[in-house]
Amino acid sequence: MIDHNVVVAALRNVKDPKTGHDIISAKMVEDFRVDDPNISFSIVLKTNDNELKSALNFACMSEIAAVYPD
Repeated sequence: MIDHNVVVAALRNVKDPKTGHDIISAKMVEDFRVDDPNISFSIVLKTNDNELKSALNFACMSEIAAVYPD
């Protein structure tokens, strides 16, 4: 079973390279849902930087996969 708090803790390891803040503290994560076995959320940026959004997306997937490999 996926634990909401474990996922949030994993996402705290994802840093915004422009500010150095984690995406949770920076309030960049919205619409967060855990519907076991699915996890969904939106990453909100102040600019339309597709390269940054893609990098953050892959970083999030990597951090979540580290705690929930299956």
